[in-house]
Amino acid sequence: MAERAQIKDVIGTGSVSTPMATPIDAFMGAPQVAPNSGLTQLAQALSKGADRLIASGQKDAKKKKKEKDLEDKARLSSIAAEIRKEQKTGVISKVRVGELHPDLSVTNQVLLTQMLASNDTSKTWNTVFEDFNKNPYDASGENQINNKVKLDSWVEGQRNNIRKLYEYQDSDTGEMKVHDFAYAGALNKFNQMLASHETNWSNQRRENNTKITTDYLEQEVDGNVRKTLNSPDNNGNYNFTQMYEDIENSQFKDDKGQPLMVLDPDVIDDTVFTSIVASAEFMTTVDKNGLVQGIALLDSIPKRLREKGGNENIILAMKAKMNEKASNNMLKKMRMDEHLKTIGLKNAKAELYTMFDGTFDGTAEKNKSLKYNKEEWQKAADAYIDKAPILQRAELKTFLMTINDYDQTTVNPADSLKNKLLLANKIMTFSTTNNLEEVLFKSDSDKNSYRDGTTNEKMSMLMAKVEDMITNDDLSLKDGMEVFKNLETYMEGSDVLADPLIDSTFNETVGQTIQANMKAVTGTLDQIKGTKFYSQLKQVYLKVVRTSVMNSINDKGVVPQQEAFLDILDKSVLLSLSRMGLTNTDGMLSSEKLDNVMKNELGLAVKPLSDKNKPVELTGE
Repeated sequence: MAERAQIKDVIGTGSVSTPMATPIDAFMGAPQVAPNSGLTQLAQALSKGADRLIASGQKDAKKKKKEKDLEDKARLSSIAAEIRKEQKTGVISKVRVGELHPDLSVTNQVLLTQMLASNDTSKTWNTVFEDFNKNPYDASGENQINNKVKLDSWVEGQRNNIRKLYEYQDSDTGEMKVHDFAYAGALNKFNQMLASHETNWSNQRRENNTKITTDYLEQEVDGNVRKTLNSPDNNGNYNFTQMYEDIENSQFKDDKGQPLMVLDPDVIDDTVFTSIVASAEFMTTVDKNGLVQGIALLDSIPKRLREKGGNENIILAMKAKMNEKASNNMLKKMRMDEHLKTIGLKNAKAELYTMFDGTFDGTAEKNKSLKYNKEEWQKAADAYIDKAPILQRAELKTFLMTINDYDQTTVNPADSLKNKLLLANKIMTFSTTNNLEEVLFKSDSDKNSYRDGTTNEKMSMLMAKVEDMITNDDLSLKDGMEVFKNLETYMEGSDVLADPLIDSTFNETVGQTIQANMKAVTGTLDQIKGTKFYSQLKQVYLKVVRTSVMNSINDKGVVPQQEAFLDILDKSVLLSLSRMGLTNTDGMLSSEKLDNVMKNELGLAVKPLSDKNKPVELTGE
């Protein structure tokens, strides 16, 4: 409020006027008034009041403007969202923002410009950083995060990309300039985002450098360990003192001669200890002094490393494991030797035969059979034997002589085929009933050896049986090797019959017969029960067929026709249904025929083969 001034008596307002004008005023005809007259004082008071009114108005205007600026500032985020929603601008600049919102103060226009640029940067470079973290490798395949120089170069490249977004050409000078406010907002946002990633990158680099150095140290330890254990002195002792000195003096440089990251002493100790323990675990060789090398290595660990943490307990546990492993390795070697002399030997002989037979694939070109002449085959066979394990070579050389001396003309093809079918069916039928020795071997000694033998020992006896039959001309080389190669399958009681005629008959007819019989007995049968029925049926059928075939071959030297197998199949269906507890079998088959099937399955002489069917003669051709 304006200050009030005391108004005094005005001089010169009486009946007589006394002009007090200044020279210029007097010249213009004004009356003279004294400088301190009442009129002068009144004019001064009115002027001061007017100035104060003007100042008060300006203050109110400033206050209102400030309040509006604050309100506008609070709305900047929504204004920015509206601009982007309506796509009112492309490249952000303060000029463009001023055109869109002239009502905003200059300060708020600058803030809005920076906010828009910051939002654009966040949206674009979130994806850029995410993609880079997923695939930080350059064209050479190097991880740029782990190479600080390359990482800095990548970051600088991103800053340049941001700058290019806000560059423009001055229309007057032609110079390239930058929308400063927008660029500053974008760059500030990029730097904020960068800071959040740099911590992770730094940790990743540290982990990578630590791994590189520890890997180097582990290799140094392993190399020195092997060098020490491979070069004992004349008394068989190892110079572990020198080994630890060499490890301690490791250069810690990469393959380019550049120094590696310096590790803390504790990290070095832990790495050396764990590397020695890891190396020891696989060193099970017993040296000339009767010591397991790995245990000798564990005993060499210095006291300083032993006493850290629970290292002593780790050493004791590993030594116990090493002793057990050494014993197991001896057993494993024994098993391996046994395997080489049985299954391995069988497979090796089979390959020698296939080379002789012209079916061995010994070339780099797959599926190309080799047809050796006598001389070429002999060279290939000799080379094959030379590469075989030592335990197999003598046996393979003997087998090679058997093949070389083999005379095809001394073997009757029909007898060979008959013997092959009998032998294969006997093995398949009786291996799973644990009485194969009774039908295959004559002497009590062989029977007892087979009965009490391991799987590999039984395999050896069967291999010898086949080779004896080849040598004695009971089997042709071809028929004998066919049984020989399939011994493992036959010993498992294979579902495949040892004759294509029998097997194809089963496959062609069994499906229809199963469906017909199941429908007659139960109407329908669920899938689980049907699967079980099929499995039981095939087992019964195969067993009865094998027994019948063997009886027929022994009695008549012939294999029966398909009609006879269908008769057996019908009986097998009934037996399978009976086993499953399906009793509704009226009208299917007589109990007499069922008894015959069961007797044959039990190995009795009653044969379910139909006498009306003409048999197939065994010619072997």
